[in-house]
Amino acid sequence: MSLHLEIVTPADRVYDNTIDSVVLPAATGEMGILPGHIPLVAQLEAGELQVTTNGKTELLVVGRGFARVEGDTVSVLAE
Repeated sequence: MSLHLEIVTPADRVYDNTIDSVVLPAATGEMGILPGHIPLVAQLEAGELQVTTNGKTELLVVGRGFARVEGDTVSVLAE
């Protein structure tokens, strides 16, 4: 199973890919998302997203915003 991650800023969609997992910098602490996660909306702090695909981890920097998990789609709306 996999996840679909999209990162959208006010200017454009900056990331759109299929991944294995993601760790989000939520306002309450880091939050790991795997396939099959329950639906969720969370406030994000500025920080790093840890995106894992095929055993390789990539770090992406985001500003403050929100994340929504719906099915196997993770949508990040950030500055």
